[in-house]
Amino acid sequence: MKKKIILICCLFFLTSCGYSPLYSGKKSSDILINKVETVGEKKINRQILSLLSLDEVGELENSYVLNINTKKNKRIVSKDKQGNASVYNLNLEINISLNKDNQKVTKTFISDFSYNTQKNKFELSREENKILNNLVESMVQKIILFINTQK
Repeated sequence: MKKKIILICCLFFLTSCGYSPLYSGKKSSDILINKVETVGEKKINRQILSLLSLDEVGELENSYVLNINTKKNKRIVSKDKQGNASVYNLNLEINISLNKDNQKVTKTFISDFSYNTQKNKFELSREENKILNNLVESMVQKIILFINTQK
C-alpha cells in the first residue's frame, strides 16, 4: 500500500512539473546543414537521411557540410557439415563528418549482428532487411546525439 502511494505521488509530481526526457524533442535539424554528401550503400544512405529529417539550407555563415560514408559487410561465421552457411554476421559501419569552414569533426559508428540461416532464402532475405533496418535506426539515434553535441 505504501509503495502504491509513493508511486502515485511520484507520477503526480513528474507529470505536473513538465518533466520530459532530455533528448525526446531533439531533432537533427537543430543544426544548420548546408550540403549533404553520401558515399557507399545508397539504400542505407537514403534511409539514414530520411530518419535524420535534415533541412538543407542555402549558403549560411554558420552551416555545416555533412558527409556520410556507409559500408555493409555480410560474412559467414560458421558452416554446417555439408559446407553450407549456418550463421551469418552483418556488420554496418557509418562514418560521419561535419565540416565547417576549416574545422572537421569525424566519428565512426560500428554495429554488427549475428543470425542463423534459414532454409527459405526469401525468409532469410526478409530477416536480413529487418536486421539492417534495426541497425540503421539504432545508429541514427547515436548520429543525432553526435550532431546535436557539435553546436
